[in-house]
Amino acid sequence: MDYRRNILSGEYSNPVRVVAFNIAEGWSRDVTDDVAQAVIELGRCENHFSKVAKEFVERTLGESVE
Repeated sequence: MDYRRNILSGEYSNPVRVVAFNIAEGWSRDVTDDVAQAVIELGRCENHFSKVAKEFVERTLGESVE
């Protein structure tokens, strides 16, 4: 699954946080900013942002994707 495409297409209704887990190494971390940046890059390449993707990016990074 490509999380960027899922957010970009509106697959998730209201993404707020994205957390990565590495059970083998015993850590977790908030990757919300990284994911929002990846969504921006993909959306600009494909020239498409769902309403949900726009809201996620704006809420997370404080920048407009318009």
